[in-house]
Amino acid sequence: MLQDEDDYVDILPEEIAKRQQKGPRQSVSAEAFGQYNKKENFKARVVPKSDQAKTAIMDKIEKSFMFSGLDDSEKVIVVDAMEEKKTFKNECVIKEGDEGDCLFVVASGTLSCTKVFAGNTDPTFLKKY
Repeated sequence: MLQDEDDYVDILPEEIAKRQQKGPRQSVSAEAFGQYNKKENFKARVVPKSDQAKTAIMDKIEKSFMFSGLDDSEKVIVVDAMEEKKTFKNECVIKEGDEGDCLFVVASGTLSCTKVFAGNTDPTFLKKY
């Protein structure tokens, strides 16, 4: 198949001149200031708990893909930082849209996961933990 020379467009001389006038590329960087830029040693939170509770939590997180990249000492830091929270029947533990500032491990009982989809007023059951 033959192609006309008119099918090709080279960079116009004006465009070349504009590019050369800009000069070298500039880089932009930002640095965090204030409380987030303090250089301090990390101090992990430690919540006292029984050895039985630690073992139960460790068993759960070792099965979770989310923690698979951690070594054993890092998993211990996670386990030590967790605290027990007791909930009651029909209590809402997490609501969609809330700030995700914690992680739950179900030690006993069941947790039902539901979602209210667009166009519905009643929640739809998704999963039981």
